Amino acid sequence: MSKSVPDPSIALLDEVGGFFDDFVEAFSSFSGARIATRYFVPGAAPRGDGSIQCLQSRVEDLDVVPTGGRSALGTAACSGSGANRTTWSGSRQAGRSLLPRTTSARRGRWAVLAVLLAVAVPAGAPGPAEAQADERSTVLHKKLVHGEYVQYLPRQAPKGILVIAHGSTEAGKDVAKLAETFLQRWVKFADEHRLVAVAPVFDANFGSWEKEPGIALGGYRGLAGKQIGADEFVHHILEQYRHQVGSDGRFYLYGHSAGAQFAGRYAIRHPDRLRAAVLSAPGRYAFPDPGAPWPYGQKEVSVRANPSEPARMIRPDPEGWRKAAALPITVVVGTADTEPQPSRPGHLGKTRVEFAQQWVEAMTRVAPQGGTRVRLLTVPRVGHDSARLTPACQEVLARHLGS
Repeated sequence: MSKSVPDPSIALLDEVGGFFDDFVEAFSSFSGARIATRYFVPGAAPRGDGSIQCLQSRVEDLDVVPTGGRSALGTAACSGSGANRTTWSGSRQAGRSLLPRTTSARRGRWAVLAVLLAVAVPAGAPGPAEAQADERSTVLHKKLVHGEYVQYLPRQAPKGILVIAHGSTEAGKDVAKLAETFLQRWVKFADEHRLVAVAPVFDANFGSWEKEPGIALGGYRGLAGKQIGADEFVHHILEQYRHQVGSDGRFYLYGHSAGAQFAGRYAIRHPDRLRAAVLSAPGRYAFPDPGAPWPYGQKEVSVRANPSEPARMIRPDPEGWRKAAALPITVVVGTADTEPQPSRPGHLGKTRVEFAQQWVEAMTRVAPQGGTRVRLLTVPRVGHDSARLTPACQEVLARHLGS
């Protein structure tokens, strides 16, 4: 009896299909760390000496070409018959360039359009871990597709992540500098507790100035933004550190004033993402009030960033308030923070101190069985001053580390 010989083209199709399934999943979830570890930019390959070689093929009909363990890149393409194919092979040995090689293409029709990227990395080229080691103990500004953030990596291997949400500023001010100022106050804390500290730059795209044109829901205060939500932007930042920290995706959150509004509403919309949060002197809250519209309560709201866009409904889940009430959340406010605040739905009283008391009491009432972990801490003789409130916020957060 003759043995059936597996068709290698079927195995190759399975391999290619698996590659692109993973590729699509990584990009649809915007898994930055996953993308960075698996995929180089298509059309580029590392040389043996660590430099980058940009590649371009003018051949229209290409075939999938596995390039082997010593190669840096292989190309893939669509249906082809009798055409030439171009691949690039490289050596791990330093000083050896990537060279084009042309051969005849295998006949067949392919429904594949992409670049297959090899797993081989040239010896001597710095990897992600080495690059991040070089960034330790340094405050750096980083850029992503939808914005900028400030980073600080602790001297020792990190155990967690702290997100720092800055307060608002006036139109035309340097918001990146403001975010850095807030982060600098937490550098010593991050080193002592081995935390990666990141401060999103909530600029004009996120309504750093509340009256910024095209901003709805108070901008980042209500988790909103012009291109993506402020909460989504923070998720993109956190994704850069998921594999490095090796956590379960939960993090610590601190915010002051407008940043504390962001932190409080984030805790309600994403309670499962948080370990603990500290809200420093927010002037507004999201109350567990079904009659007050979001971002002040639980009532659904229709949002339209500009007249040309369709309306979008936001329907907060009341369960979010109950879950947030079970989290270690502390509101920190100065007793001298008594400037009257504008009236808002669901808010009673006139000052940040009175609003804080009202919110903590409301969260206590909706807490699940076992009681609330939401607390209020007042700091004597301090007004709306982020720098003077920071030591109390750090003392509170230090008690919650490991939660």
